Amino acid sequence: PSGLFFLERKKNRPEGLCYWTWAIIVGQESPMKVAIEDVTGVLVLRASGNMRIWGHEEEQERMLNLLRAQEPPPKRVVLSLSKVHHMDTSGVGALARVLIESGKSEIELKVVLPGGFPGEMLRRIHIFDAWSQFPDEAAAIQAFLSADVADERR
Repeated sequence: PSGLFFLERKKNRPEGLCYWTWAIIVGQESPMKVAIEDVTGVLVLRASGNMRIWGHEEEQERMLNLLRAQEPPPKRVVLSLSKVHHMDTSGVGALARVLIESGKSEIELKVVLPGGFPGEMLRRIHIFDAWSQFPDEAAAIQAFLSADVADERR
């Protein structure tokens, strides 16, 4: 698997000290999947699988490039991460790029966080604290649609 890290404890120092070695397996394609879908005028950017993408430059830019490639540029995006089951710091960096682009392009963003360890990690680093978070895609899309109805009533 790509970007797999493991630690090996070594104890063969004369002083009896332990040290750790890192091994990185690269060269295989990351199993991260990214899809984009328009749902009633709301762009859903959906990442799933393994976001351990360290060492895969093209994977780190894929979500950002998909977002930038949309014509016309989207104004409302749901970033759905509910199916992400692993993530490394490069995966977090890829998400940060999407957040920065959303801010620069004045994209209204709503987020569906993953469960398990990836979700806990993202909550602890507070990367999505400034954006509305939802339990699933349907709730995030509904929030956009409800806002449209409220705007029409004004």
